[in-house]
Amino acid sequence: MARVLQFEITDAGLDAVFNPTNTGIQTVFSHIALGSGLAGQSYKPSGTETALSGEFMRRAIGGGERIATNEILLQCLFDGTEAGVIREVGLFTSTGVLFAVWSGAAIGEKIADILFVFAESIVIDGIDIARVTWVAGGPSVNIILAGPFAALSAEVIRLQRRAVESEVNRFTPILEQTWAP
Repeated sequence: MARVLQFEITDAGLDAVFNPTNTGIQTVFSHIALGSGLAGQSYKPSGTETALSGEFMRRAIGGGERIATNEILLQCLFDGTEAGVIREVGLFTSTGVLFAVWSGAAIGEKIADILFVFAESIVIDGIDIARVTWVAGGPSVNIILAGPFAALSAEVIRLQRRAVESEVNRFTPILEQTWAP
């Protein structure tokens, strides 16, 4: 179940969202980073951050969905040998700017060589995110569901086949007796 993370927009992030002529908002979110926090503890972001305090991995966004005028659901798959307790999350633009940061009580733990699925609802107050986009450059979270669902479907089909064969074998003698010439 997704938890709503209340992000703090950074000063650099706010500067990055305005187009070159300062007449509108223009930015693309591309990466999410996970961090362990400030000296392994959560902290209250001030908006002056330009990097996560304890970043231990960053990956391309795998998918997203606009939920409300100030809320999006972003998905990201974190694979690899990196590990750590997640007490901060950073949202980066396609130009590498830390747009927004969240820190709080641990939302999970990334274990080395174990896939971690990040699918969080992100609230960004102060701008209408209808004018902000994201690029899905990483693998979709749905990719990890495809294999198990295919295996489950195959097993259901095998069970149905066994049930039909069993019923055919059970009723064949009765049908042969009833309809035999």
